[in-house]
Amino acid sequence: MARRNQALSNQALSELAAATAAIGADEDLIQGAGGNTSLKIAGTLWVKASGAWMRDALVSDMFVPTPLAQMREAALYGDQSELDRLARSCVSPNGARPSIEACLHAIMPHPVVVHAHAVNATVCAVLSDGRARFEQAMDEAGIAGQFASYVKPGVALAGEVVRLMSEHGRADAILLQNHGIVIGAASAAAAVELLMRVEAALGFAARPTSANEDRPTGTHESEAYEAAPEHGFAACDAFLHAALTRAPLTPDQVVFLGGAPGSIMPGERCDEAAARARDLTGLTPVLLYSRQHGAFRRRQLTPGEAAMSRALAAIARRIPEGAPVVGLSQAAAHELANWDAEKYRRDLDGVRA
Repeated sequence: MARRNQALSNQALSELAAATAAIGADEDLIQGAGGNTSLKIAGTLWVKASGAWMRDALVSDMFVPTPLAQMREAALYGDQSELDRLARSCVSPNGARPSIEACLHAIMPHPVVVHAHAVNATVCAVLSDGRARFEQAMDEAGIAGQFASYVKPGVALAGEVVRLMSEHGRADAILLQNHGIVIGAASAAAAVELLMRVEAALGFAARPTSANEDRPTGTHESEAYEAAPEHGFAACDAFLHAALTRAPLTPDQVVFLGGAPGSIMPGERCDEAAARARDLTGLTPVLLYSRQHGAFRRRQLTPGEAAMSRALAAIARRIPEGAPVVGLSQAAAHELANWDAEKYRRDLDGVRA
């Protein structure tokens, strides 16, 4: 019996690894080190390591075992110090830490949980009417879904999901405002299938590309910043420029892009605009937008920065024209930027480069 149980556990972990790699290979579903997956087996929560790239799940030992009951109890009581202690005690032999979101995975009742930064879900999550859009789409698709207002990732987010489920019942898809989507299912394959159903149900149409949408930017490059043509359409569009430079949209945008793109004022150089943004927010932006000259990005991006830059462009293409966009507050962004758990992910990204 013990051998059979071990074989079933190994098979389930292999299926999780395959599903994780498949999701991670699609930048419309996940970008860089973002997102996480987990599996509950016989009292153990196997969760993706913090800072690991999901696409590497078949070639890297990235699932960290954590004690499910203890993780769940600490999450239910909102005990951050106990969660931190558990995370330190669960470091794997290769030095990997459990994901920041391990406690969220623990309190979800499903055997398999997937947290993704899928593009359509993220677009819905940053719109002021995102809750109504999501609830209608899930109702029409026959999916049990709930919408969670933004709170800091980790124990606070786990607590919000506990509150939602206690008040409204179990959900198989939870849209996290300004963050992403959480999927719960009985198996890894079922979780991937449900994630794709949610994305299809939301289905924001991408703006068509135009050969003439990118303004010439070469003469405005600097020693620190180069042209970012994939963002030119957003930089030069009045609505998108205003929406995207006002505030960062997601936690990973804060962590890997230094917050919202900085807005270059007429007559201002890239370095001056970056310094002004840093003075205002305490963060140095990876991206800069000019209405007249297009978009710029910092030279020599890390892999995580490059992936998140592409993701922001994909999100921008799907924001409906004129739809009010809600970003993170300056206080929330500052809290994320100075959180040790997020500094750890940035450090790993620097090593990956």
